[in-house]
Order: sequence, then C-alpha cells, then structure tokens
Amino acid sequence: MILSVALAASGAGAAQAPSVEAVADAVARLDACSNESVTVFADTEQRYRVELALTPDEQRRGLMFRQQMDADAGMLFVFEQPRQANFWMRNTFLPLDIIFIDTAGQVLNVGEGVPFSEASVRSDGIAGAVLELNRGEAAAHGIDTGTQLLHPAFREAPEGFRCPESAPFVD
Repeated sequence: MILSVALAASGAGAAQAPSVEAVADAVARLDACSNESVTVFADTEQRYRVELALTPDEQRRGLMFRQQMDADAGMLFVFEQPRQANFWMRNTFLPLDIIFIDTAGQVLNVGEGVPFSEASVRSDGIAGAVLELNRGEAAAHGIDTGTQLLHPAFREAPEGFRCPESAPFVD
C-alpha cells in the first residue's frame, strides 16, 4: 500500500522505482492521516490530537463543561451537510480558537470563542468542518484563511493534502 502511494506521489510507472524521498513522504502522509488527529500546514506543520464531534448531540455538547484541554488537543466537528456555521460558547469554560474549514480542508476564517458567551461566531462561507483549539494556537502557528489541514474527512482536499484511500474517514 505504501509503495502504491509512493508511486502515485512520484509519478513513477512500473519501470521506475520510487525515490527514497517519495517513499518517506508517502509514509509520513499515511501516518498523518488518522481520524484521531489533524495536521495543519501553516507557518509550521502542527499536529493536533482530536476528538470527533459527528452526531447532532456531540456537536451541540462540544467542549461544554470541560475545565482543561491539552495544548496539542482539540475537537473536530464534521458536518454531514456543509453549511454556514454558527458557534457559541454557552457553558464552555475554555477560551478557544474556532477554526472554520471548507470541505477541501482549507481554513475559511478563525473566530474567537469567549467563555460563556452566547454571541454567535460565524463562518465566512460554507463550512464542512470546524476545529476548536485552545485560544492562541492559531496565532502562535500562523493558522489563518487559506491554511491547509490534513484529515481523512477532507475528501476534496488538493492532491498533495488528500489522505490515501487506505486511511478512510470513519463517520
């Protein structure tokens, strides 16, 4: 499987073996494609462990009532149908970066989640997902409009940022 990903990445056919770099890139990409993590390609490449919020109940609850979250952790909300997304922070103790993402895994905009606020934080366009991280992560790592993310849920991602079929999104 890794060899076929490397061959596709290198453009090599049956007569040419993939380069060591192509194999290493394919292995790294396969390793990064997990339902339990999101890789962000901004000023630096950053990987976050994520809890998935897939059902309406999980998405309504989100990070409510949580008192702390590890620096390398977050919650990824994946919408069954892409939509204009609105988030609020009722019963949420943690200050958050609310990162709205299109179906191709590109950041639409980053909103500020203020603890306990009922003010709506909106996406700047149709979102396929939202990533919530501890406040300050986006600024610290240059996550902004146009930043590319890697996760199996982003099936429309550009070729170099698309997870291989061997790493399917479990929804």
